[in-house]
Amino acid sequence: MPDLDLRELYLQRLGDSLAVSDHEREAAIEEIDSHLQLAADEMVARGTPRDAAVRQVLERLGTPERLARDITSAHRRPLDLVTAVGVAMRVSVASGFKAIVLAWVGIALLAILLGLAVAGIRNLVGSQFLQADWSPVLDGLVPAAVGAVVAYAVGRSLVAPIAIAARRSRSEVRWPVLVVGVVVAAAIGLTGVEARWSLGTAIAMASLPAWFALGILRPDLVPARRLPGRWFAVAIVVLVVALPALLLAAGGRLESVGSSVVSEAFDPNVAYAVVGRFVDLEHPPIQLADATTSADAWIGPGPITVSRSGTFVNGSASDWTDLRLEVWQGPADELDGEALDPAATAPLVTAPMATDGRRVSGEVELWPSSDSSFYYVAVTGLAAAGERVQLAWPGVEHWQWRGTTLQFFGAIGR
Repeated sequence: MPDLDLRELYLQRLGDSLAVSDHEREAAIEEIDSHLQLAADEMVARGTPRDAAVRQVLERLGTPERLARDITSAHRRPLDLVTAVGVAMRVSVASGFKAIVLAWVGIALLAILLGLAVAGIRNLVGSQFLQADWSPVLDGLVPAAVGAVVAYAVGRSLVAPIAIAARRSRSEVRWPVLVVGVVVAAAIGLTGVEARWSLGTAIAMASLPAWFALGILRPDLVPARRLPGRWFAVAIVVLVVALPALLLAAGGRLESVGSSVVSEAFDPNVAYAVVGRFVDLEHPPIQLADATTSADAWIGPGPITVSRSGTFVNGSASDWTDLRLEVWQGPADELDGEALDPAATAPLVTAPMATDGRRVSGEVELWPSSDSSFYYVAVTGLAAAGERVQLAWPGVEHWQWRGTTLQFFGAIGR
């Protein structure tokens, strides 16, 4: 290998290993190069061939990685670690913001392409595809996808600037940054974002630490491209202006897709036989004082309290035993027909009803299911023959589960 190539290779490896600022790196490389050539010239003047002289000088200097550690240590200051923490926060915020904008722009463009394909999809699979409720999937899939992009982008951007700020080699800072970053990413993935998760999207969101670690360990997995400022500004305009307009248009389009309901003969005593027959549909023994259906949807991870109170208007509490407030699983989809899950065989929760003369009341705490929004609420009691019957008009509670990934795993584990 020619001596010039050997010298340049050494200096290149030295520059790559130096954890100092660009100015300090250039100064250090210039100084080492000057020393190298001066020492080689002296040996050549004494009769040593130049390639051998260069090789001997480099051997005395040691490996470029070792020399880089020595130079970096010489530049190290007491407050470098504090500076490195500030740099880590600044780089995380800057790279995370850029990644969020670009990820959402990508989602907007993808939504536009899918919107253009809606007509074709409808011709292929029919209108049922459009009528399906995709919100539980998209509500969790979108933040999981954006989170993965942000976690990888932040991970790949941290090691080099932190190493320079801390004046330590990249190998020295890589593992501490990895450990701290994985913990932070896990906290964000498990507790930082609320959505209507499915099992797949919850797992995807919980995998943020893996994406961060991939950015740390394999920063070259995705080619690094610097986005010009004007194009980043265009991306922000697309995100702020075009995406809301697209969502508004899509909402109007989906609202125009109607559905028809075919009326069928309905017998409540058959539909809700698993709960118990109704003693009297027109004049039930108990008249409930509160509304049997929530006025609006409630959203959250729970628990929720379901309460009912009323008065015996036909008979008295002594005519029945074991009065109970029961909450059963509602339909898996929208409330369109029966308010009870056809597969239900037992109530989710029950609580005894307290009586005070002709007054009756009770409440029960329910942890809502992550994949259902409706719950059938009944007041039941045992007749003299031991048959459990429904003593009041039933109600339907509407509660849309929404929570963090950790709360979702807790919900499906109950």
